[in-house]
Parts: sequence; C-alpha cells; structure tokens
Amino acid sequence: MIRKPMVAVCAVLFAACLLCMPVRSDFIALESTLGAVSFPGVSSTQGWSFAVGPAAITVTELLVWDQFGNGLVAAHDTAIWTAGGALVVQGTVPAGSGPSVTDGYGAVWRSVDVPDTLLTPGNYVIGSLYGPSDDRDFFFGTATTGPNITHIQGLYTTGLALTLPSSPFGMNDSSFGPNFMAVVPEPGSVALMAIGAAGLALYRRKRKM
Repeated sequence: MIRKPMVAVCAVLFAACLLCMPVRSDFIALESTLGAVSFPGVSSTQGWSFAVGPAAITVTELLVWDQFGNGLVAAHDTAIWTAGGALVVQGTVPAGSGPSVTDGYGAVWRSVDVPDTLLTPGNYVIGSLYGPSDDRDFFFGTATTGPNITHIQGLYTTGLALTLPSSPFGMNDSSFGPNFMAVVPEPGSVALMAIGAAGLALYRRKRKM
C-alpha cells in the first residue's frame, strides 16, 4: 500500500517540474579577448567551424559582434550548416542597436532569436555575410567555448550572398563576427520529473486494483 504522503510528494515534484521544465543554462558559444581587428575587405561570408559533443546543444539565438557596442552598421545574414553543407538554421541580425548579449570579456554581440534548433554531436560551420567595410570582425586572443563545443578553425568564402564558408584563414585561428547562444537542459530536473511521473503512475495502478 502506498502512503498518501508519498503520493503527495510525487504529485508536487511532478507539478513543479511541469512548471519549470526545461531548466536551461544559457551560454555564448565562444567568448574571447580581442586579437587583431579589421574590415573583411571584400564581400564575404566569415565564420568558423566547431564540433558539438559529447552531448547535444540547442541553438536559440544567432549573434554578430558589435565592435563599439553602439550598434551594427549593416544587417548580417547568419547561418549554421553541417560540415557537409546542409543548412541547419538561419536568421538576419539587424542593423542598429537592437537586442544584445555581453560576454565574459565585455564584448557586445547583437542578436536575433531563431527557433530552438538541436545540434546533435558532430561538426558544424557558422558564418555571417559581411560587406567590404560595413562592420569589423576580429581574430581571437584568449578564447573559451561553452559546454559541448570545441572550436576547430576559421573559414571564409568570398561572394555577395551568404554561403557556407569553406576556405581556411591560414595563420589566423579564426575570424569572429558570427557567434550563437545555446542551452543545455539540466538533467536534474528531468530526473525529478521522471520520479514524480513514476510515483503518480504507480498510485493510479494501485487504485485500479
């Protein structure tokens, strides 16, 4: 026989998890001190490749670096592709001083919300379209990546349209105009919800007997 207090505890845990799920920990994919700062020089898609793993992440926003923190000169089409070139998610970070996030080094990133997009373990590429002299990008100094993200290398492709960047920068580690926000669900809340659901299911089964 299941005691009523136990049923009540399970019900409270289940209800609490329904209200707060998913518990998410937001982070910027890559944060860095500044290295060299420059204009791209030609119309091009500037970006970098990265690996996701061992666990998946969910992309929630696409970002573009705002050098002076006072707004972007131009809008920037930005996207994430698989390493094989399949488009995963795309958005346009608007010109001006719209929504932004600030990383741990004080850099300001202008943002655009995108539908929550799951990146399963594997390799990906992010890129933003730049004009020859609209906004500046930078090569990182000291960099740190968020959970389950590993930076691989900087990439670019010249052209007037947003395109998968595929040419390595060579001596430079990476060019950072584009970035993204991501989340990882907290496993503790998932476990609590499972315990609560199991307790309620067991209680209902006992009542039918």
